[in-house]
Amino acid sequence: MKTLEVKILDTEIFEYPLRYATAGSAGLDLRASIEEPFQLYPKQRQLFKTGVAINIKDPSIVGFITSRSG
Repeated sequence: MKTLEVKILDTEIFEYPLRYATAGSAGLDLRASIEEPFQLYPKQRQLFKTGVAINIKDPSIVGFITSRSG
């Protein structure tokens, strides 16, 4: 059985829940949980809170967090 548990840590994300952007999307969109706009420059790295905790219970499933596909 393929099981994915999602725990909401920040209630502000209810405005933008995890979801597929289009019917043909390969993965869910995950948004940063930030209070104000942030400028990220080329080659700069920054950790962001997402407001969710994800537990993938099935060892045959893998999760990746990558930059936008577009």
